[in-house]
Amino acid sequence: SYEIGDMIAIMRPGYRHVGIYVGPHKLDGSCVIHNCKGKGVILSTLNDFADNSPVIIQQRATGDFFEREAIAQRALSLLGTKYDLFQFNCEHAATTAQSGVARSPQIIGASLLALFAIGLALFAAKKA
Repeated sequence: SYEIGDMIAIMRPGYRHVGIYVGPHKLDGSCVIHNCKGKGVILSTLNDFADNSPVIIQQRATGDFFEREAIAQRALSLLGTKYDLFQFNCEHAATTAQSGVARSPQIIGASLLALFAIGLALFAAKKA
């Protein structure tokens, strides 16, 4: 089961979408803060976040009740922040809420892969 402050995830074609579980809130049932392309950071129900996909725990929140509540409050403070794939995507929002530092491992991985592919192409062109 999810606990307040946990980073949860669903798989989408080609990427993983993450959010922060904030527990019962203004909406019915359990709620999640997540950053969506075209909408920005929003509060939605767990069912809406899942969108018929299995939800996994990406990163458990550590700490006591008060530290978990602080994560939820940081997540809620991000509501309305605009989405930006490279500067502030769903991972940036979730890691900011959990640790105070915005990171996106998926973007870093994709960037490294792109640099590697460019390097290979340049090497192949030089050999030709």
